[in-house]
Amino acid sequence: MKKFALFLMAIAVVFMSSAMVETASADTQAKIPEYIRVGLKYGNSAVGAAQVFTKGAITYGFYNGTTFVPVYTGSQGQKATVKKDDDYHILLASFGDDLNKGITYINELKGKNVNGFLMYDGNYSVVTGEYSSKAEADSAASNLQKVLGNQNLTVVVPQKAIYVMADQKLTIKTDKLVARPSNGFIELDNDVTYRGELWFYRQEGSDMTVINNLPLEQYLYSVVPSEMPSSWPQEALKAQAVAARSYAVANCLSSKYAKYGFDVTDDVSSQEYKGYAYGGGKYAGENPNATKAVDATKGIVLTYGGKVISALFSSHSGGYTESSENVFKYPQPYLKAVPDPYSMGYTESLDNWKVTYSQAQLKDILRDQSVDIGDILSIEVINKSPSGRALSVEVTGTKGKYTLQGEQEIRNVFNLKSAMIKSIDVLGEPGGLGTIWVSNGSNVVSKKTQSLYVLKGDSTVGMASERPFVISASGLSQLNASNGVQSVPDSFTFVGSGYGHGVGMSQYGARGLAEKAGKNFVDILKYYYTGITVYDTLNDKSL
Repeated sequence: MKKFALFLMAIAVVFMSSAMVETASADTQAKIPEYIRVGLKYGNSAVGAAQVFTKGAITYGFYNGTTFVPVYTGSQGQKATVKKDDDYHILLASFGDDLNKGITYINELKGKNVNGFLMYDGNYSVVTGEYSSKAEADSAASNLQKVLGNQNLTVVVPQKAIYVMADQKLTIKTDKLVARPSNGFIELDNDVTYRGELWFYRQEGSDMTVINNLPLEQYLYSVVPSEMPSSWPQEALKAQAVAARSYAVANCLSSKYAKYGFDVTDDVSSQEYKGYAYGGGKYAGENPNATKAVDATKGIVLTYGGKVISALFSSHSGGYTESSENVFKYPQPYLKAVPDPYSMGYTESLDNWKVTYSQAQLKDILRDQSVDIGDILSIEVINKSPSGRALSVEVTGTKGKYTLQGEQEIRNVFNLKSAMIKSIDVLGEPGGLGTIWVSNGSNVVSKKTQSLYVLKGDSTVGMASERPFVISASGLSQLNASNGVQSVPDSFTFVGSGYGHGVGMSQYGARGLAEKAGKNFVDILKYYYTGITVYDTLNDKSL
């Protein structure tokens, strides 16, 4: 009976394990989107108008759920302008779903010197005019009625709409216009050519948000060479492809840019993405070596606890990566600091860098933060992470102190390559130039002691010494740091290592692991991301 019971238990365990594996793999596959939406212009960079072009033809329309609804297709190789429409129009005639009848009517109106154009709001109509007020449109409609006879004219009140100015001008009543190229490539503003579609999204109180919607794998064709040199080893490029794919998938599932209608940006706020080509076609945004790495790792992502991770990475760790809580304030079990000698030895400007600021420059830097603490006397790292990155930096001045908190603030305020500050060297320490406060007749001002001239006991005038004697209420005394003279350094030099926030994979480290240690992309990823699974969703297995 015990054997039978154990047998049943064994069967139960097998079925439970199988069900768990199937559920996990099904969930993971379900979370890998086929497409990704990249924000190109949004917020303060949103546009009122844009120009689009393809060597093929562009079809303009919109999505009804997941179904693309085509409205109008332009001519082959034609440039067109997309522009927001906040105007009043005069409705001349409606033609249901018959686009050609609308175009015929527009040609007829030309004979009457009336400039008509298409409007689509579920049906095709012909309208005229771009008026800023209803009163202006009503007045124009009254005059136009005399030209067109007894035709009944009505004024179309502005809604969210977008103009397309191609071989035909039309306004489409939609808040999200889609421009779909027939050949899969579309250029924006004579600059960047993108794969996939361009979306023009009208949001409340804004210009148009511009979004590139394209297959996830094609997006990675540009991200990988934008983030890592394509001449680097294939295994490093593969590691970059998997990290970038994982980051993209994680952000598709939970995006801070959802309110704008896209998943990721095209810059380092998410991942660098240059499109298929840029500079009006002068420069390639893709590279065959990087494309090879993306294709070789198709469907492979990093998971932790069954979920695709936000696989952060940076350029150069400075010899030790960083834990996420010391940079982004949230702990992640898979983003823990690890020693990283593999990043070192490639470029001296990242292994060991220096940044020097004069007194005037430092005052300007602090003034940009709305901070005035007088002359800068010292800058000290007062708290470091276990990896060696500065977490708190205290700046002491003649008027007070100011403390910078956190890796990002320290790095950004002082414009450092990283917060791995090894030392802060000072030029002009004690024994150098001092400062004294004197009256100039109306105000008390600070002066360099070596810029002061004094009347000496022998009635001659000469330059003051570093620590002059003064007569005070208590008698004759020599000034020192405790009673009036303080040394004001001429400059401060930050000495450090690394580039970027240091969390997750170091790109130079990935190169080093591939070149120096002979590791493959799976080894590289498992080294930098603690406790993760490298998961192949296409073949339903861990690597």
